[in-house]
Amino acid sequence: MNSPAFTMAEQMVEMLFFVFLGGSVASVLAEKSNVPDVVWFLLVGMLLGPSVLSVLHVPTESLLNQSVLLLGASFILFHGGTMTNLHVLRRMWVSVLLLSTVGVLVTAAVVAVAVHALFALSFSTAFLLGAVVASTDPASLIPIFQRYRIRERVAQAIIAESAFTDATGAIVTTVVFATLVPMAVGVPKSVSAAGVALQSAHPSIGETVSQTAHITSLFVSAAQLALGGMVVGVVIGGLTALLLSRSRSGNVRRFPFIPTSLAVVCCVLASLTLANVLHASLFMSVFVAGLTVANGNKGALATSPLTVQSMESFLDVLNLPLRILIFIFLGSQVQLMILWKYGWKIAVVTLVFLFLARPMTVGCSLLPDRFARWQARELLFFCWTRETGVLAAALIGMVTSSAVVPHPALLKSVTLVFILVTLLLQASTAPTLAKWLHLREESSG
Repeated sequence: MNSPAFTMAEQMVEMLFFVFLGGSVASVLAEKSNVPDVVWFLLVGMLLGPSVLSVLHVPTESLLNQSVLLLGASFILFHGGTMTNLHVLRRMWVSVLLLSTVGVLVTAAVVAVAVHALFALSFSTAFLLGAVVASTDPASLIPIFQRYRIRERVAQAIIAESAFTDATGAIVTTVVFATLVPMAVGVPKSVSAAGVALQSAHPSIGETVSQTAHITSLFVSAAQLALGGMVVGVVIGGLTALLLSRSRSGNVRRFPFIPTSLAVVCCVLASLTLANVLHASLFMSVFVAGLTVANGNKGALATSPLTVQSMESFLDVLNLPLRILIFIFLGSQVQLMILWKYGWKIAVVTLVFLFLARPMTVGCSLLPDRFARWQARELLFFCWTRETGVLAAALIGMVTSSAVVPHPALLKSVTLVFILVTLLLQASTAPTLAKWLHLREESSG
């Protein structure tokens, strides 16, 4: 006789089979249709979920769902850090800095005002949604820039924005989420494991204090999260780079017995563990760790091209199953009745997101940078090239897995629409727009 635990394990294996089978079919459809694969993953999840076929049941508070979201977001952020080129950023660091700080806050605020007005949600809940969708998606943008040669500084700035806004957007989400959790008496039982992971902010958040002191506490906690995560990322990333580095004689690894893939996994897990112990930002730590490993190419931290290629290959391979799990799980948890009930309101918020929040973000972030001297056509391309994707899906799953966040189904539905619209409408038309604006660089060969 099978034990209950063994029976649950069998059910989980069966469920994962359907998830990856559906993901495989979706990948084929994406290749044939030239539509981003995450769109098909979401649709497959909705088809397999309780609203249609009822094959896939993944409660938001389940250990499987929370583990996938936390690890998925962490490895995706680490990958984003490895794709960031610090040498290119030196020429446009002001723009990237403003996009990943002021830009994130502007996007979150504009979305929050629209959501608060249309759905009558509390402003804290509305701002939480705004923070979740404020990050752009490097996983969707990188393939576009690999296939089509967009002007280098534009492509690199957009990729860098995607990487850095992932980290800062996650921090803003962490801080806003912490304001919704009563911290004075400890973490309540209704807060899930993923919620606790998000709630790594300074313990002072959530205490009953004056409004001014509370706002000051939020900024202090955000700074502590960011700086602590940076320190953890530099330390762990530096140690990982040392393990993967070459000897002084050339391409010989100092520690040839350590596989690159294992070193990457240990780096991500060590960053998460140390950041959690120190109450630093988990997401900033893994991002900076990836940044440190990829850019530690001098002196004792120099790595061979073969090692770098091996790391990139491993992360590329790992990225696909993580995206399949995150997006199919999210799609299965969306309630179609919510989309039907609030369809026109969600459409209005989406229009505000596309045609108000993004242009305001670009204007506030790029126009003040006099050194970069952005052209009007480049600014227009920035305004349109803005995809919401993997990290937003992971974050919305994490925050709604906790009972302290009201209206979880509505928040998930709005996020789902944002992801679908930006990927279908913006990602698919970005190459054409770049050609119209004369930002495409044709290959000389």
